[in-house]
Amino acid sequence: VPSINLAVYEQYLKARSYYGDFSRQSMDKALEFLNSGIKESPDWAPLYLSLTEAWLSIQLMGYESPSVTGQKITDNLNKALELDPELSDVHYLRGMIAHMVEWNWEKSEEEYLKALAINPNHSSARIYYSFLLGGVLHRHDEALEQAKLAFSLDPLNQNLKASYAFTLMAAGNFIAGLSMAEEVTAIDPTNTVAHSIIIMVASRFKDYEKVLKSDRYLLPMQIPVEQDFFDVIYRIFKENGIVAAYEKILDRLESFAENNYIQFLEMVFRYIIAGQPDKAMDWIEKGYEFHDPQMSYITTSAYYLDSLYGNPRFIAIC
Repeated sequence: VPSINLAVYEQYLKARSYYGDFSRQSMDKALEFLNSGIKESPDWAPLYLSLTEAWLSIQLMGYESPSVTGQKITDNLNKALELDPELSDVHYLRGMIAHMVEWNWEKSEEEYLKALAINPNHSSARIYYSFLLGGVLHRHDEALEQAKLAFSLDPLNQNLKASYAFTLMAAGNFIAGLSMAEEVTAIDPTNTVAHSIIIMVASRFKDYEKVLKSDRYLLPMQIPVEQDFFDVIYRIFKENGIVAAYEKILDRLESFAENNYIQFLEMVFRYIIAGQPDKAMDWIEKGYEFHDPQMSYITTSAYYLDSLYGNPRFIAIC
């Protein structure tokens, strides 16, 4: 227990407890506790590090655009760095930002390695380092080693287990990745990372029953939908096939995107399922323009983008 006001420490722990499901409501609650803690203990670096991580998660999940989150991420990290530059979390978050915000792979690897030199048991630093190694740099043996180590450090963490599944998929081991993601949803039925993985693998195998089952959980994280919306979608799928079902989903997403920020990947994989590669490419180009963090993974086999690999527009973006 750190030598700070214990009431503030409790607020910090409460904030961390809300990180698990990555819903917008939970992230807002985490921000509320952290900002309250800073009013009481403005010189305690972990509060600013957690704010950095919270805003980065909000950006990664597509709840706000980089133009909204970018300055908040930078300001909070710089404040933490000023207060305590030797914390492993400082370098862990600098590694994440270099990877997903700055797109600077070399700097990112240096920062992850610094974090792990300070704290070799930092499971989050290891799993995100595996994302860089496997999802971006295609150094899959090293990525799998880091993911396995991360999982061994925190085997009951379902988000970390789902992240391990992503690294398996990036290495081309789709069956193992799918199996691990389904183990996660059996314990945590609303785990968004696991459902994203199931959709990508099930789409590859054309198991559209599984795709729709997972999208029933995933889509409402991005846009408001009526309770019976997916009953209608499932009926369309049964009567007219998966393309017609996803055209209906995309109509709703396109309407929402007219006045709201939507992460490019949420549109791209659904356009691919609907057989509309040109519109998928339009959104990949938007992702590049918005500097979307998920853009760094577009060459990994974990994403179901194989049909675009020969597209000159896709090659130009890469």
